[in-house]
Amino acid sequence: MLRPPYACLLLPLLLGATTALAQTAGSVGIGTSSPNAKAALDISSTDKGLLIPRLDSLQRASISSPPDGLMVFQTDGRRGFWYAVGGQWVYIPDKTKSGDNLGNHSATRDIGLNDFDLRPRGASDTGHGLGWYGVASSSKNWLGQNIDGPVLYGYAGGALGTSNDGTRLSVLAWRSNGRVGIGAPSPATRLSITPTVAEAKITLWDGGSTTDHYGFGISNSQLNYHVDAAGASHVFYAGGKNGNGAELLRIRGNGRVGIGQSNPQQALDVTGRVQASAGFVTPPAQSYAYSAPRTQYLTLSAFAFASADPAGSPSNTVLSTANTPAEIYLTGSGSGRLLAPVQLPQGATITGLLLRGFDNDGTSATVQARVVGITSQTGGTSYPAAGGSPFAAFSADVYAFQEASQTFSVPVDNTQYGYFVEVLLPRHPLASVVNVRLTYTVTQAE
Repeated sequence: MLRPPYACLLLPLLLGATTALAQTAGSVGIGTSSPNAKAALDISSTDKGLLIPRLDSLQRASISSPPDGLMVFQTDGRRGFWYAVGGQWVYIPDKTKSGDNLGNHSATRDIGLNDFDLRPRGASDTGHGLGWYGVASSSKNWLGQNIDGPVLYGYAGGALGTSNDGTRLSVLAWRSNGRVGIGAPSPATRLSITPTVAEAKITLWDGGSTTDHYGFGISNSQLNYHVDAAGASHVFYAGGKNGNGAELLRIRGNGRVGIGQSNPQQALDVTGRVQASAGFVTPPAQSYAYSAPRTQYLTLSAFAFASADPAGSPSNTVLSTANTPAEIYLTGSGSGRLLAPVQLPQGATITGLLLRGFDNDGTSATVQARVVGITSQTGGTSYPAAGGSPFAAFSADVYAFQEASQTFSVPVDNTQYGYFVEVLLPRHPLASVVNVRLTYTVTQAE
């Protein structure tokens, strides 16, 4: 209870405040004696404002379960007025500034357009936008198409691009006439791919390689069509897909072309007849392929051979007489070798060798011959060989001409090897070669 002296002091203060504080029919007025009946609190002043609680962001966020309508002024971070609704704080944007400040903050949730379009220029501008469009039967569809997805549109076209430190590049452009450009800002055709003159334009598959592609490209004054390796093929089909149609033409990586042939054996391998531009037609009874493999023979005379080491092991040729055939032998001592080149049709198969000669030098060494495929000559008597056959060899010393034969199978691939008949023999006048006959089969006419 206030003592009498304090009561005397408080009474004048309350009496003096009646002009600043008033209450009328449930409304409280500050600075007015007649507060508005529609307001619970009516503040009136000509030189003062309302100062509500000022909190930093941490203090604001610390208010748990804020009631709807609670308002504070935040003093840090995103400074300004915040109010609570539904237990969450909402910032009141500064509407006095240009725009709505959508670019001045980081979104904390997805933006739903509720099937409305985003209009970059203005709400009434229907020539530029981005929006969702449904299937053809949807009330919002794009030209009756079954899209159910986003559509980006522009009045005269549009572009997708990149900007690297201010350097802009048009990656994809489209125009109102329906033309599309990849790297071409002004496409002149329905699809234009023209960023540079010489480059790989379309890669269908690269297998992770930066150099070998399946695809199309451009170099100086030519259009390029590539497969990834020499073992791959260029194939043209009628009907089907992914290689299961009727094969019309195949170009192998080795340069052979097959028309109706999936494994061409010649530079041009054709199934059927060939007609020249001048009207020449191959006779009906003639074809470039035999109906069945045909056996042929190639005989190499003594004069077809030469020493593999002319300096260290020179050869000597004996001309034929009335009683003896022509022969070739090596001079000196020890053993040496003779070589004779062989040229047979591509795709042929050598099946046998018959050696004819003389062997009566009195040593255990014998005359023997075989077929070898040589990849490169290194000089002297040493060379890498592949595709060789077994030797045909004389069995004993006999003072007479004799024969030795051997069967085998050596496919001829002239793109990989040069073929020779190799003869090993003692260096002696009585160890000689008369000739070698090769047997081979072919399916293509020679």
